[in-house]
Amino acid sequence: MDVSDASSWLSDSDIVVGFATRQTLTRQIRQGDVSTADERAFFNACRAFWKSALVYARERLPLKDELVRNSAFVHVWSRMNASFSQVEYFTDRFPFLQDLALAEEADKLQEEFFNYQTYEFPHHLTDEKSDIALWLHLGHQKTQSGLLQFGRLFRVASAILVIPHSNAQEEGLFSMIRKNLTDTRKNLDVEGTLGNMLKIKLAQPESVRPCHTHKPTPHMLKLAKRATTNYNKQHSA
Repeated sequence: MDVSDASSWLSDSDIVVGFATRQTLTRQIRQGDVSTADERAFFNACRAFWKSALVYARERLPLKDELVRNSAFVHVWSRMNASFSQVEYFTDRFPFLQDLALAEEADKLQEEFFNYQTYEFPHHLTDEKSDIALWLHLGHQKTQSGLLQFGRLFRVASAILVIPHSNAQEEGLFSMIRKNLTDTRKNLDVEGTLGNMLKIKLAQPESVRPCHTHKPTPHMLKLAKRATTNYNKQHSA
């Protein structure tokens, strides 16, 4: 797609600006607060933003990465455009899937792939957009003999679908570490106190259960006091 080609741009009435924004703009035009020239300038600015965003995404996102390209077969509604070589890429790359690359297993995997391409989903799933939901359905299908119909292919697809699509969670963890491991608390042991603090915070996020609402049991308090006493005795010298 050539972003400089005006014929590929959306019209002012179709470009995405948000429902509330478009309502506000329409109202202000009717009231005479926004002129036709201002309206045109607004939509040109929106279009310039989306063009810049697309160029940025093309330059920064791994669109040509082999893993990304070969994972396309998990997109159920475009499965007829997929090829078995995409599945083979993952059985060759991931050690825990390499048993599927053995001759007999590979033949069965290929047969499952072809059956997947011609499989007719039940009517209630024909409008389903989530590939995860569709693969969960496929993963539970059985043959007349009671065997999983797509057992091998489901293993490969599951390995792809659990690959993180961003590192936002890891960035959040690093931020949490910086808030706890400060200049005044720089001796916290990663394998000890710091690690335990992170485990607790990850298991019970502040947004779900603020720490000040936690009420330890009498047994836990007894254990904590005993641990404190033992620690003080060991470090009193």
